[in-house]
Amino acid sequence: MSRGFPRLTTATRLARALCHSARDAACVVTVVDQAEQPWASATFTGATHQLQLSTEPGAALDAWLAGLPEQEWTLPGQLVAECSVAPADGLTGHRTISFLLIAEA
Repeated sequence: MSRGFPRLTTATRLARALCHSARDAACVVTVVDQAEQPWASATFTGATHQLQLSTEPGAALDAWLAGLPEQEWTLPGQLVAECSVAPADGLTGHRTISFLLIAEA
């Protein structure tokens, strides 16, 4: 039987990093859904991650979202190869942030 804290998954670490980044930018976001899909090329392996966020609109949110694709991310054992932000969903207003993570060798 394992003791202590459960091991954090890459998906959990990514969601936490995204929420910390938003908080540092004075934005209020909540992850309402998250999906992960394995990904591989001829030379790399990893996963795509889509996080759907509930947000509070405003100038701070707009600035934070605009800067996400260029932000540096620190995730143990992973390199963030790509980050993109989809327009707000017309019905819910939710934002989808997509990441391509590559496993470090």
